Amino acid sequence: MHLRSGIVAGAMLAAALATPGVAHASLSQCLTDKMCVWGNNNYEWLIAAQLHGQGVLDVFNDAAGENDAADSWQNRSNAYQGCLYDHSDGTHSLLTMPKASKNPNVSWTDSDKTSSMRTNAGC
Repeated sequence: MHLRSGIVAGAMLAAALATPGVAHASLSQCLTDKMCVWGNNNYEWLIAAQLHGQGVLDVFNDAAGENDAADSWQNRSNAYQGCLYDHSDGTHSLLTMPKASKNPNVSWTDSDKTSSMRTNAGC
């Protein structure tokens, strides 16, 4: 009986390890040297993936239907800080995305507010 429960436990562990977690699979959508924003917590529903280091004046507005939807983000750049803005066209800076960092759950005060981003020079 003890052997059977050990086999069942081992099979359950193997199944759990074989099934990729949603957060890890979605987080992998953000490739090296990109800054990414997701519309849900835990890196689900990718809404932006921009190359790092684009011109300081280059600001990217969220696509139609994705405005005010950011709930998690990742900065895969080791060289540049990014900035998320509350309004379109890079107005009203909301939060800085430090180099090589991520946030699976934006605070409730900043949740669902991002309308544009930049991938150089932070906020």
